[in-house]
This record gives sequence, structure tokens and C-alpha cells, in this order.
Amino acid sequence: MTADASTRMELLRRTPRLVDEVINRLRESIVDGTLPAGTPLPQVALAAQLGVSRTPLREALRVLDSEGLVRRSDGNRTVEVVQISPDELREMYELREVIDGLAARLAARNGLAGQDVERGRHLLAEMADSSDPYDPVRRNRAHAEFHELFALASGNARVQSFSSLIRTSSAMLYLPLVRETAAANLTAANPNNTYKEILDQAQAQHKSILEAVVARKPEAAEQEARRHIQRTLRLAPYFG
Repeated sequence: MTADASTRMELLRRTPRLVDEVINRLRESIVDGTLPAGTPLPQVALAAQLGVSRTPLREALRVLDSEGLVRRSDGNRTVEVVQISPDELREMYELREVIDGLAARLAARNGLAGQDVERGRHLLAEMADSSDPYDPVRRNRAHAEFHELFALASGNARVQSFSSLIRTSSAMLYLPLVRETAAANLTAANPNNTYKEILDQAQAQHKSILEAVVARKPEAAEQEARRHIQRTLRLAPYFG
């Protein structure tokens, strides 16, 4: 093997690891507020800052776009940390009450594949483990993927097309301004509730959704999913 071929092979081996590293660094910076909403992410400057080439950076941004944490603007010429107004977020969750309910109903009617059941339980465990000590980065990722799971399992292409909205709106709940205000507002309204207890209440609802879907109870699954989104609409500080 020539020196050039050996170098190319090494780059191919390193690229997936680099992509994961870049994804993790950017995701953490967004969720912990180091990169606030609306921050532009110029690829040349960002690649230099991270010490990587633009190839793994572009792939990392594609993944974060799919997670709803960044989005393209200015005719796809610019990538920026997603920024959503309170009214937009409220509208997303009003729509999600319908979409999540329908997704859960259809997934329950169709039945979850074994790997989807396993995936759902794994994501539930991830959310539980990231509640104490609280790890918003882990919880954000698991939370978004959990809700998306039912849309993808619905077997309905129109419902599946809302995956991006589900990921984006789920991710928004874990950005600093929203979660810090939520913690203050909710514990002020009920001093006996810690933020972890609030997360635990949401966790119980997540578990009820999954159990209803796994048990193939469409009506119960839809009711549990809608009830969970209704709770978010009542409690989230942005919705007023």
C-alpha cells in the first residue's frame, strides 16, 4: 500500500469518530447555552475552532439539523442554532397534541417491532438516568428520539413527515432559557415539587405511552400521548 493510500485509509477510519466528537461538542455547547439560539455557525471558522476539516463538520451539522438543534437559513447558505419564538413553540405543541396522539394510536394498532420496543425501553432508561444527576444533553437526545419513535412506527408517511417538528420542539424544552424558567416557575407554583420530581412525572407519562403502545391499545395510547402534550402546554413557561 502506498503512503497516500495508507493516509486515505486512516482518514476513513478517523472520520466517523471525528463526526461523533464534533456532534457531541456542538450539541453540548448548544444545550448548555455556550452557543445561544440564533448563533450563526460559519463552517470555515467553526472547523478551524474545532480543529477539524469541513467534511466531519458538515456531517455533524447534518445530524444536529435532523435533531432540531440547528437549521439552515438564507437560502441554505447559513447554518445557525435554531431560534424559535414563544408563539411558534406553542403552535408546535398544539399541533403535536394531534400528531403525537395519532402516531401513538397507529403504532399501537400496527404493533411495535421487537427492536422498537427495546429501543423505547432503552430511551426511557436514558431519560431516567439523566434526571439525577441532571444531564440536559443526554435527556434532550433521548427525549426527542423517544417521541419520534412512535411517529416512525406509525406506518403513515404523513405522520412520519412530522419527525423534524417533533425533534425540534422536543429539543427546545432543554435549552437553557426554557428549562431554567420552567424550573423556577414550576417549583414556585408548587414548592413541594423539585425539578427532578417534575421530570419524574413526565417520565411516568412516557412510560404509560410506551406501555399502551406495546399492549396494542390504540385508544389508550392516543389518550396517554395527548395527555402528555397537554401537560407540556399547561406547564411550559413559554406558552403562558
